[in-house]
Amino acid sequence: MRIGIIGGGVAGLGCAYFLAARGHQVEVFEQAPALGGLAGCFDFDGLQVEKYYLFICRDDVDLIALLAEVGLAGELEWRAGTMKFFYRGTLYP
Repeated sequence: MRIGIIGGGVAGLGCAYFLAARGHQVEVFEQAPALGGLAGCFDFDGLQVEKYYLFICRDDVDLIALLAEVGLAGELEWRAGTMKFFYRGTLYP
């Protein structure tokens, strides 16, 4: 079966990957010059900045398994969180 996927973000690429793995002929249509959707980056005076704040938790086992399956698990970089929140005059980690 021939299937067209509109949008080359994470969801569109994931759909295309799983459909192609099941033997379908898949074509992804993306209007932007690069794939990735909101998971992509843009150039800000030579610095690559995320389009949207995205992160992967260690508990996201399905996504981590998919990244391993497509050979991208080695690209993950685990960092300790540095965000805090402020509530009623106190800053919490």
